[in-house]
Amino acid sequence: MKIRSKVFSNKIFSFVTVTSNDENIISRELHKLQRITVKYPEKEFVIIDNASKDNTVSVIRKLQKSNKNIRLIVLTKKYPIEMAITAGIDCVIGECVVLLNIRTDVTEKLHKLISTTLEGNDIVHGRYVDYRNLLSGFGARILTNIVSMVYPHNIFLGINYFFSLSRKAVNALTRIRRKNRNLMYLQNFVGFNVVSVSVPYRLADRAKESKLGVLDIISNVLSNSIANSVRPLRMATIIGLTGCVLNFMYITYVLLVILIKKNIIEGWVSTSITMSSMFLLLFILLTVLSEYILRILEETRQEPLYFISDDFDSSNFSVPSDKLNIT
Repeated sequence: MKIRSKVFSNKIFSFVTVTSNDENIISRELHKLQRITVKYPEKEFVIIDNASKDNTVSVIRKLQKSNKNIRLIVLTKKYPIEMAITAGIDCVIGECVVLLNIRTDVTEKLHKLISTTLEGNDIVHGRYVDYRNLLSGFGARILTNIVSMVYPHNIFLGINYFFSLSRKAVNALTRIRRKNRNLMYLQNFVGFNVVSVSVPYRLADRAKESKLGVLDIISNVLSNSIANSVRPLRMATIIGLTGCVLNFMYITYVLLVILIKKNIIEGWVSTSITMSSMFLLLFILLTVLSEYILRILEETRQEPLYFISDDFDSSNFSVPSDKLNIT
């Protein structure tokens, strides 16, 4: 379905990307993004610099002199990608917001995401398809099946942070101020329509991305599961109740043996197994509860999600007052 050009002229589009030590590619990629988005007359480019140590900020500052639509936000230190993205969507003014990674995303495909969003879908994410790594895909499916047992929402394989969001979705996401943020979970949490669009990715640039080890992946999965779901706590409760029932049954069994048999020899093995099993269940419960108490502590501190050191905005960038839709 083709979207007429007059539809584009009536909307403001925001393109958000996060940079970190990208001085060698940022100029090339921004010029490319400007060429691709020329069909959108009213637009802004929101760049979140995640504490680059090189000259990325200086390069972007020079580009601002020739492009009135660039806004640069520099974070004071390196934050998780979810926090950096939050800093971007907190300040966008567009009715359609596109999140992209200049290293891995094929920016030519953003038209597909935008068109799908304008068709009435509030959240559209690009799903990567990589048939060259079947082992990794199989392992990811196994991990997904395991995580789905404790995750309350659908899990999408092969997606990153290549998103197109409607204004309603952006407003909903910005109202969620939890410290442990995961956009893959929050997109389901807000309850809007979520659509997946198949997109390729650039293998050459993707190889430059930092790869997580197995332990890092497991750590992230556990952290997000505990932070975004109460199912682990519910499962721990069920385990505790099961242990109580089994222990009660064992006590009943002992009482029956006392009533029926005589000259009973006290069993050291059965007693040891019972005691160790109960303590194991007890420590499982304590571990899960301590994790949830930690999350509660983090949420109740009311700390800012991020801190901004500088906010560079082009002085000659203006948006017509009749097109502002800030709520």
